[in-house]
Amino acid sequence: MAVVVVRDWSLKMDRNRVRRQIQLVRKKIKWSQYDLAKAAGVGRTRLSLFENGHVELRPEEVNALQAALRDATSHLVSEFQHVLSEELAVVV
Repeated sequence: MAVVVVRDWSLKMDRNRVRRQIQLVRKKIKWSQYDLAKAAGVGRTRLSLFENGHVELRPEEVNALQAALRDATSHLVSEFQHVLSEELAVVV
């Protein structure tokens, strides 16, 4: 019985870590909940409830949020690399 309690607690900690990471990345890239919800195909209210720990999302919803953030951050990295290469070309 104690193992189940520890396991449930561990699972809850993993969910909380995922929740915090999603919110942190969303804020770092200056996206609103609306922006992320729209990009991921998840309701904005549902995202808000998730970020505040009031609901658990289905695995496919979490995957969609993570994919949307991954796409957004890779796009930002590509833009940064393009700007940097243009600046370096001017210097040379």
